[in-house]
Amino acid sequence: MLNVFRNFWSVLNSKLKKYFFISIVLSILSSLAEVLTIGSFFPLVNFIFSPSDNQNSFFIFFINLNHDFNLGFENNMLLYFSSIFLIIVILSTITRLLVLWWNAFFIKRISVDFSVAILNDILSRNFLNILGKDQGKIFSLFFNKTD
Repeated sequence: MLNVFRNFWSVLNSKLKKYFFISIVLSILSSLAEVLTIGSFFPLVNFIFSPSDNQNSFFIFFINLNHDFNLGFENNMLLYFSSIFLIIVILSTITRLLVLWWNAFFIKRISVDFSVAILNDILSRNFLNILGKDQGKIFSLFFNKTD
């Protein structure tokens, strides 16, 4: 497995290596957003079932935030915590969509660069080496087969 990664890494140019690191960072950010979403769900459920027991650090932080900035949710804390949860879910969804878009872009760039490298390799070969090959196999390297 490590040899496959080394071979893959050696083929990538510096731009694609940078794209790979961006993909890793975005995936980590998306994972942290998911953890934050799951971590904010349980305090919300706890608040719904027992609104008087708000000694959780999550509650204390956001209650202090509400008091410090005068957000006006003193009478409706359920709406306040639900809004916070909804904002966290939206941010998590946006990061997931960003990761999906970036990974699709990255894979497309890799496939284009590899196709260009294969085409350059085939075009730089001697015609007599290509003459004995099946032309369908050569073209199948460049085009996706759809059934």
